[in-house]
Amino acid sequence: MNISSRWETIKLVIKQTQRLGDDARMLLHDPRIPGVFAFYQTVVGGGRNALRTCLYRMAISLSVPWPAAYTWYIEKLAVRASTNIESNDYDAAYAAKLDAEAIQQLDRLEQFAPNLQSTAELRAGFSLRAGRTAEYLALQYRIFDLQENRARLGGTRNQNMRILEPRFPILIGIGSTVNLDTYVKAGILGLRPPSRTVILHEPWLQRYAVNPCLLHYWKQYIDI
Repeated sequence: MNISSRWETIKLVIKQTQRLGDDARMLLHDPRIPGVFAFYQTVVGGGRNALRTCLYRMAISLSVPWPAAYTWYIEKLAVRASTNIESNDYDAAYAAKLDAEAIQQLDRLEQFAPNLQSTAELRAGFSLRAGRTAEYLALQYRIFDLQENRARLGGTRNQNMRILEPRFPILIGIGSTVNLDTYVKAGILGLRPPSRTVILHEPWLQRYAVNPCLLHYWKQYIDI
């Protein structure tokens, strides 16, 4: 078998593997057999999360410059901070301690991984919870700039196209739909560059939409 034939065989195997992966994904979310996804989440997801948690904790303790580990740790701090705020026994000292720890870790993260959008988003969350409104608004503009910079790095092809990921909050959280509403109205008011906007929405996600009408409400401005 020559090199060309081997390469064609490899491409065929890759294509078939991807097709099997797509079929398995659809099967996991098939409403006719809901128990499959629950089993997958419990066994595979649980094992994967346990391994990831162990590796992340080790990386943090050894100060390994691993952005994913620091992001995971700071997200845990954010959950604790939110829980504290929403509780009936709010602890101001505990909130200040979490905020200081988060800022320290965010500063460390930015030393070896600057200009990460996730870092700016986490920092903005802590600023909002701590009441630093001016800092929060400045970080929102920074997040917009980071998004635009990522789009520009893609080159001149499709320069005026923006892709919105089909993240669950936009679909299953009524309060989070304000994000989509704000994005559209910012375009109408000229507060962001004009562009064609597309939401990559996989068929299996549609059954999770809290309000299916939302998927078509802004159809004049967003392609789904």
